[in-house]
Amino acid sequence: MLRSEAGRPLPDYIERARRMAETAALLVDEVLPDRPLRQWVLSLPHALRFLLAGNPAALTRVPGVVYRNSRLWPQNAYLEILSL
Repeated sequence: MLRSEAGRPLPDYIERARRMAETAALLVDEVLPDRPLRQWVLSLPHALRFLLAGNPAALTRVPGVVYRNSRLWPQNAYLEILSL
């Protein structure tokens, strides 16, 4: 357990924050490639957020559905333009 300068134990959340920072540093330094990475943020309507919060099985499927649809979107848009 970490201790303050006065010798008192530090709260648990400080230990968790330290571990989180160490994990992030490890990922940046040794795991992720040294090139630009694309980061996506998925925002959902509040009603859907609450539904998924209570259904972990459905929540685990959401990233796959979003990924498949985002990969197919350019192809489908192109085919739609050709059919005009």
